[in-house]
Amino acid sequence: MPDGAIILDIWMVEPEADTEGLLPALLARLEPEARDRVTRLVRQGDRTLHALAHALLRHALRQHGVHEMRFATAPYGKPTLADASCGIGFNLTHTDGLAACAIVHGHEVGIDAEALDRRVEPGVLAPSVLTEPEAASLRASPRPEARFLELWTLKEAVAKAAGLGLRLPLKAVEVLAGPPGLRFAPELGWDEAEWHVEMHRPTERHGLAVALRRPQGCAVLTRLHVMMPRDLV
Repeated sequence: MPDGAIILDIWMVEPEADTEGLLPALLARLEPEARDRVTRLVRQGDRTLHALAHALLRHALRQHGVHEMRFATAPYGKPTLADASCGIGFNLTHTDGLAACAIVHGHEVGIDAEALDRRVEPGVLAPSVLTEPEAASLRASPRPEARFLELWTLKEAVAKAAGLGLRLPLKAVEVLAGPPGLRFAPELGWDEAEWHVEMHRPTERHGLAVALRRPQGCAVLTRLHVMMPRDLV
C-alpha cells in the first residue's frame, strides 16, 4: 500500500429470495428512529431493501470502530455521525436489487448505485443534466439508457460527497471520457485534482460510482466487501 494512502471501503449486499423473511431481524438491528422510517414505507419490498441497506451501514460502521449509532444531518440533508470527533465519513445508497455504502476516515465521500435496466428517457433528461460532450457520448453509445445512468450515477456521487445533493447543478459536473475523470464549471470553484472518482459494475445489471474529495496527489486504496443478507442479522 502506498505510504499515506487513503483507504476507501465499499460494502455491498444483494437481496435474496428469502430476504423478506429476515425483515423482523433486520429491523431489530436498527435504532427506533430508523426502524420507524422503514416501517412507514408502503411496499414490503421497499421496507426490506431499506432495512437491509441500513443494517449494512451499521455493520460496516461497527467494523470501523463505531458502536454508538447516533446520526445527525448536515445543512443540505446529508447524514453524518453525531460524534464528528471519530473522523469517519460515510454515505449510503440503494436501488432495485442492491444496497451499498462507502466509508473513509478523514474525508467526505459519496456513493450512488443504479439498476442499469431501469427505464429512463435520455432524450428528455439529457438537456438539463448533461454537457454537450456528455450528450455526444450518449448519442454514440449503443446503449444510451445505460450510458445515461452511468453518467447520472457518477454525478450523483459527486453531489453527495459535496453534501449538496440535487442542489448541485448536474451540468456543472462533466464526466470525462475514458478512465473516470471530472471537469467542473468555473462557478463551482472546485479543483478537479482534489477529487478521486471510481465506477464499478458490482453485478451484471448494476452500476455503482464513488466520489471522494482528498488532497491532490493522495493515493486511494479501495477495498470491496460483499455481504450476504444473513450476515447482517
